[in-house]
Amino acid sequence: MSDQGYILVVDDLADVREVLATFLKIKGYATQKAENGRKAVELVRAQRPNLVFLDTRMPDMGGLEALDKIKEIDNSLPVIMMSGIDDEPTVQKAQEKGAKGFILKPFDFPAIEVLLKQYIPEVSP
Repeated sequence: MSDQGYILVVDDLADVREVLATFLKIKGYATQKAENGRKAVELVRAQRPNLVFLDTRMPDMGGLEALDKIKEIDNSLPVIMMSGIDDEPTVQKAQEKGAKGFILKPFDFPAIEVLLKQYIPEVSP
């Protein structure tokens, strides 16, 4: 993957993965996509992205379980949780587990840009 900021986008909905990955590509970031938490953990182990956008609710392995496993692999990897539901207990659990942020779907792209600058500051697309 690119030295310019490889970002992993994880969501069980293909349309959501595509929208976020397309936005990131327009901003100059290399992306990889995963359809569930299990695949995300495999990609983190094999390729070590610079940042992960991780959906909270997915079949097979949910986002909070995947977050635990990702943090076991690389505790310093910034993970931004995503959800279509504003669920404060889930936000709190994710933060306790090490998530660096939480964004709601549909996406607020200016807020995503702020997160990108915060967690991948050395990349200037």
